[in-house]
Amino acid sequence: MADQNADQNSYANADNPVPTTYSEARRNFSKALIALGIDESEARREAEIALMHVTKSAAHELLLKADSQLLPEQSEAMSEILSQRLLRKPLQYALGETYFMGFKFAVGPGVLIPRPDTEIMVEAILAEINQTPGLKERCNLIEVGAGSGAIVISLLKLCPNLIASVFEISPQAAHFCRINALCHGIYDRLNIIEEDYLTGLPKLTGQFQFDLFSSNPPYIPVDLARDLAPEILLHEPALALVGQGSDGLGFYRQFAQMLPSLPATAKAALLVELGQGQGQEVSAIFEQAGWQDLRLLPDLAGIDRVFAARTGDKII
Repeated sequence: MADQNADQNSYANADNPVPTTYSEARRNFSKALIALGIDESEARREAEIALMHVTKSAAHELLLKADSQLLPEQSEAMSEILSQRLLRKPLQYALGETYFMGFKFAVGPGVLIPRPDTEIMVEAILAEINQTPGLKERCNLIEVGAGSGAIVISLLKLCPNLIASVFEISPQAAHFCRINALCHGIYDRLNIIEEDYLTGLPKLTGQFQFDLFSSNPPYIPVDLARDLAPEILLHEPALALVGQGSDGLGFYRQFAQMLPSLPATAKAALLVELGQGQGQEVSAIFEQAGWQDLRLLPDLAGIDRVFAARTGDKII
């Protein structure tokens, strides 16, 4: 325990950081997180990310500079990041950024941190665009719950002929989405609507007809949400995490019933993210509502992560 305290204390005072090499900084950072109860592999990954961030180095450069000493301001930055992590603040919030689909996104309190698992959503939507006649030339997408904009902005970056509208009721999340859209140069193709989609979607009548509907809605049941890691439970917005109803599937029920009845979305293909083990229940919800071509798409771990379907007379 004494060694662990020493590792934490080597960064504890941002005004007087202990001179340290790249390798020592990396080791001390990860040991402090392990002492906090963070998994060892995750602690080492975070230490690498933090060190890459403060030194503006690539991963391979950290190895080449292993015996080089950090500049005083870099040691101070590592100290500040670790002090926030020791309070269980997510690393992404401490850094003010994260990566998704290889793109950098600004994040902070009030916005859900994009997860690597969600990249399968982008890949699934890209596949629909490429496989559906006409969509590669021009495609209109609507998204509910944009958050940081990670999904829609990645799509706009990768699809020059895509135009998108997104609903986001959180002012903080809409702020980050707007910043990220401007930074990535796609703001002119993105319409950010700060309104509840339940009231906003019916207003999108004749001038809007969407080809694709996407959402990564809140889907964690409230009973399971209590067991989330402190980084999530104490810092990330519950509005973007905890689903409606005892099973967390309230948003899927709304989508299944509402979208076919609106002119703007009546013929749109639907792709939504799922929580682990929710695939069959969500499929049943849409099947009972009369949707067609129901599909479950797995992530790299083989877990059903995306549900796809179509209503109307066009089949994906």
